[in-house]
Amino acid sequence: MHRALRILEIVEAVCAHLPPYSSPSARSTLYSVALVCRFFSGPALDVLWSTQYSLVNILSCMPAGLWEMVRFENRKPSMRAQRAIKLGDWTRFNLYARRVRALVITDNGSEADICSPIFKMLSLSNTSQETLFPKLRMLHWQTVQRHWLSYAPLFLSSSLESISLVTVITSYAHLALLAVVPALCPLLTRVEICTSGRLGHLAKSVMLSKLKHVNHLSIEGILESDLAHLAQLPSLTSLSVKQPSDSIDKFEFVARQATPFTSLQELTLDHDSIPFVVGLLGMKHGWSLRRLSYTTRNAPLAADTAKVFAVLKANCNHSSLTHIRYSISRTNVLPDPNDGVIEQDTLRPLFAFRSLREVVLHPGSGFDLDDSDIDALARAWPQLYMLHLHGSGFRCPASRVTLRGLHSLSKHCHSLVDLKISLDASVVFCQDDTGIDAPLQKLSVEDSIITEAAPVVAYLLRIFPSIRLVTTMARQFVLPQREFQQQCRMYDLWNQVHRMLGQIQRHSPHPTESSIQG
Repeated sequence: MHRALRILEIVEAVCAHLPPYSSPSARSTLYSVALVCRFFSGPALDVLWSTQYSLVNILSCMPAGLWEMVRFENRKPSMRAQRAIKLGDWTRFNLYARRVRALVITDNGSEADICSPIFKMLSLSNTSQETLFPKLRMLHWQTVQRHWLSYAPLFLSSSLESISLVTVITSYAHLALLAVVPALCPLLTRVEICTSGRLGHLAKSVMLSKLKHVNHLSIEGILESDLAHLAQLPSLTSLSVKQPSDSIDKFEFVARQATPFTSLQELTLDHDSIPFVVGLLGMKHGWSLRRLSYTTRNAPLAADTAKVFAVLKANCNHSSLTHIRYSISRTNVLPDPNDGVIEQDTLRPLFAFRSLREVVLHPGSGFDLDDSDIDALARAWPQLYMLHLHGSGFRCPASRVTLRGLHSLSKHCHSLVDLKISLDASVVFCQDDTGIDAPLQKLSVEDSIITEAAPVVAYLLRIFPSIRLVTTMARQFVLPQREFQQQCRMYDLWNQVHRMLGQIQRHSPHPTESSIQG
């Protein structure tokens, strides 16, 4: 055997780069590597057992006569104990349990049938009260149909770095358990909490108050006391808040306690209200955010959007923000086109952020922009590699942006590879410059107007020579008959553009005007 393969780090790297172990072929490959020799066995088994999506495999390591596999028609097999667990039954279990690094426990489907009969037995048999997986680093606990939270200590290892709790709180015993999770798992840096039930809000607050060193936090529902505590965590770099309480309005009070969120770089607000966003961003001057994502269930009014963009410009460092996402979560929302359309005046505050690399804006009602507006946008954001300006889906007047607007993006955004925009491609401009080295590969035209495919293909290849994919929006059957017929025509023509691009790129890497028209 080559001397390099006697170096543990190299063998570990080789095993880690084998195909994903979740597939049967990969599992057999790792098993074969583990059988080569004792030196290979450890690294291969570590990868093979590192992530477990069920308790079935690890429980099968116990003696053959302990568990009975019960099979149901059209369902995964379940396990049933044949006898009580003895001390000697843990020997082989412990050998492999120390290799598990990530564990997923859910009560969905047949997994509930597997876990329900064995959790209590495992708890009673574990007389040492030690965690079953001593080197576990990630635990995903999703039990919303079964009241299993009292069994969670079986898996709360002191080595846990990441925990996701999606569960129902039904008793004060559950409340007490969540309160001691930070003490049982002192290395926690990534936490997700989603609790429901009559004590759900209180449970979240109790656990949050004990967290001291968390870096990444995702939480559903938040109270004023929670906000005051989180604002002072010195290590918090990423915060995701879903459905915050509407009663939070004391942002200035929280800000006066000390400088809030000193290390926060990523902020995600889902299913929230505009006043909450404005109040949260307004509580501090000089945010050093790199990523901001806001998702709402209702299409925002243009005036509300303007408030968010204005407070963001006034309070966020203009050179730090690189990613912004502002969208509705349900595309079937039918907004009032007169109230939600974004114009350049609404968009202009974002032009101050010249380091933006990813911009995704989905207001629901689309945009009212022209070529000069797109040119100003392209000059303001020269580092863009993704720009998504979602259209209205034929619910508003046609876009005033033409193919010349795309030309501005190709001139000024030299890193742009992914573009989504609604435009009017019915007129093709032949006098525009050519030979621009723009890297764009994917163009989504959504509800764009087009009358003829070939001239559009020729223009796109002149300004985006690397373009490979042109897509449109899915057919919207909820539209009135006239709009639906229009969409079908546009859909077919843009599909023709995509097919022509593919044929030309395959047969002529450097197409000419005559080859396109031919």
